[in-house]
Amino acid sequence: MWTRWQQIGIFVMLLPVLTLAGSCTPVRPWSDSFVYHSPHYSIRTNLSPKVAAQAGDFLEEVLPATCQVLGCPPSFPRLFVYMYASVHQYEKVVGPFGLTRGTTGFYSPLPPKAIHLPWRFTRGVAPQVTLLHEGVHQLIDQTFAFSVPTAARKLLPAAEHSLIAAPLWLNEGLAGYMEGALSSNGSIVVGTVNSQRLSHLKQLIRSGKIPPLRKVLSRSYGESFNAADYAVAWGIVYTLRHAATPMEEQRRRQRLEDYLAAAQGAFFKEPEKEFITELLADGLAGRTLTSRWHRRLAGQSLKAFKEIILGEETTLDEWQHSWRHEILQLQP
Repeated sequence: MWTRWQQIGIFVMLLPVLTLAGSCTPVRPWSDSFVYHSPHYSIRTNLSPKVAAQAGDFLEEVLPATCQVLGCPPSFPRLFVYMYASVHQYEKVVGPFGLTRGTTGFYSPLPPKAIHLPWRFTRGVAPQVTLLHEGVHQLIDQTFAFSVPTAARKLLPAAEHSLIAAPLWLNEGLAGYMEGALSSNGSIVVGTVNSQRLSHLKQLIRSGKIPPLRKVLSRSYGESFNAADYAVAWGIVYTLRHAATPMEEQRRRQRLEDYLAAAQGAFFKEPEKEFITELLADGLAGRTLTSRWHRRLAGQSLKAFKEIILGEETTLDEWQHSWRHEILQLQP
């Protein structure tokens, strides 16, 4: 029988069940928290040193596999995680970020950039899964950070000198894809089907309630991105990394890599020139750069998908039809 953790894509050899125990143990106050350092991560927590070390080991195991998929830069700043011993302590943090109670965890791209999560099952989700999912968002924030051209920086506040260049669907699709990583004998195996995402996606297709790819591919940050959108985003990424034959799989992965490379450059061909002409020519006219940036990114996301992923071989409607058929044939 599959355990629940295996069903959601994690075989938790690295983080055994006993680390979640402790409901009868007094919770250490956050004022007594400490920082555990692994090679790439700094984890502040009021849990035990053992749990902190296991979480650090887990993240270090996941890091190279995730970077292989994302195409991470050769180096990046230290990554920060805040792990809370109780949901109550975590919920004290959620409010100022504008999040609702009951969230399993989140990554904040605002300084101090960090993952925040309670080390407890939340809404039926194991904290390891949340740590993995949000850890991908954290790495995407590093990998797809677009540096505003020098000529434009004097016109903008410092907070807008670096902008996220990964479209929303790609950000969530890659995080959902990496949820399917399995730890086996101390290694991470990428590409295992995320059975919960697949089951939901099949239900959406069969019921006719699946959102059109055009809408998911052009969703903007700040817009609603619901469970159906998450399932579709996962399905797109999975399909672009896997196929029935090695030759077709290689072709798909190359096109995805080309798309990722274009996204890392925010889909600009001449950023120094295009950034100003597309985004600052009218002086923003009362709008913030961030909101305009998100709209542009959403539009370019769909356009680039057609140009890079589809090419001249097929239309989006034709690809969507064959993609849905392929998903229905996919087995967990």
